[in-house]
Amino acid sequence: MRSALALSTLLALSALLALSACSRRAPGDAAGPGAHDAATAGPVDAARSASVEGDAAGPPPLLTPPAAAPAGTARLVLQHVEAVCTAGVAANGKGHFTVGVDLLLETSDDSGAKPTREHVFCPERHADGGPATARLGIWRNCRRDAACTVVSPDASDGPVEVVCGKDHVVLDAASGRTILRGPFGERVIAPAPMKIAPPKRERRDAAVDC
Repeated sequence: MRSALALSTLLALSALLALSACSRRAPGDAAGPGAHDAATAGPVDAARSASVEGDAAGPPPLLTPPAAAPAGTARLVLQHVEAVCTAGVAANGKGHFTVGVDLLLETSDDSGAKPTREHVFCPERHADGGPATARLGIWRNCRRDAACTVVSPDASDGPVEVVCGKDHVVLDAASGRTILRGPFGERVIAPAPMKIAPPKRERRDAAVDC
């Protein structure tokens, strides 16, 4: 009788202990510790997680640097030269006559200073950069072409193409430089791109004693 009572008491105590353990277990624990951490993560933890994922994906792609803005202006000038004899007459018996058309290169910077000019076919510098002697005629002209014709659109920003006689001259800003091409080869006007202005036409009187 006593042994049956002891066994009954032991079974009751075991049932009470099991019930107490179940009551202390939180309902959320059934999903495991990972789910509990995710549910309690704050906005700072979420941002940190996003940052780690971004770092794992690698740095953002580099942007292509913008092209250098043009510095200064370059243009070709078609100059119609008229000879004016201040005393006497020329070999053709006239005191005033057309010498021809000369081609000049005019460059200016952004400072507002007076533009500089040089004769395209009589450069002031050699291809290697050394100084050259411009061989100008009595009327201070380099060439006596009957005409120079612009073969590129006048409203174009470049390149500008001009034909004088049988010679084709091109002024262009390409590959980060400003260059002049013609029968003399390729000449670098500036190591940086310049704005290419439309060609200009003008008339000049060259007065000398004939």
